[in-house]
Amino acid sequence: MISAALCYYAPEPERPDGHGRLPRYTWSDAYAELREKLDRLGCRLGGSYRVLVDANEHVDREAAARAGVGFYGKNTMLITRRHGSWVVLGTLVTDVALEATPPLELDCGECRLCIDACPTGALDEPGTLDATRCLSYWTQAAAPVPQEYRAELGAQVYGCDICQDVCPWNRGVEKRRAGAPAGEAHVSLLEWLRADDTELRRRYERLFVPRNEGRWLRRNALLAAGNVGGDAERAAIEPYRDSDDELLREQAQWALDSIEARRG
Repeated sequence: MISAALCYYAPEPERPDGHGRLPRYTWSDAYAELREKLDRLGCRLGGSYRVLVDANEHVDREAAARAGVGFYGKNTMLITRRHGSWVVLGTLVTDVALEATPPLELDCGECRLCIDACPTGALDEPGTLDATRCLSYWTQAAAPVPQEYRAELGAQVYGCDICQDVCPWNRGVEKRRAGAPAGEAHVSLLEWLRADDTELRRRYERLFVPRNEGRWLRRNALLAAGNVGGDAERAAIEPYRDSDDELLREQAQWALDSIEARRG
């Protein structure tokens, strides 16, 4: 098994008003790029091979840790020497004989920046993620986002990068990747609120959405609009207050109340 990591980091442009934020790994399709690179490597090595990237039947992170590509951080991410945790992982399974590489003898030491930075305490047990308190989890869950976590999402409409943003192992990558294109870092909240489910799913097929229903993305847009939206977003939220969808109706009322509270 050959384990590989591909850096996806790109500098984030300034977020425009009325826009939500996506996590860095979704700004471009790094998985497709890594899959292509591993396929080319398999062809060069010869023999029979199989490429596994973001595949449910294989734990890429564990293979990478055993191969010395990186080590497990306290935020549960695999951390590499050069690019920190800003990487996607993949594996090439081959019948070609290769020399094994040892695991890295590295760890996070006494650092706990990711633990302290997590606004919901999802990493309070180092090396273990409590999904029920993770913001990224709730943006992908088939349920209303709990009241106590909604404001913590800020402009985030999917995922969360907080524990990576503060990690010391991720420092310096911004200089090495200064010219990398950002891709789609931000999305218009108005567009998400006005789009129908089919349109949202077509445009954001790369995102995991429960039961493949675009309403979950609109749920996230409602919360982000409540946290960072203005008059235009408020007007787009209003129709949801009378929605037949109980989930969206309740989240919309919270968003409207949040906008009013921010206005003082």
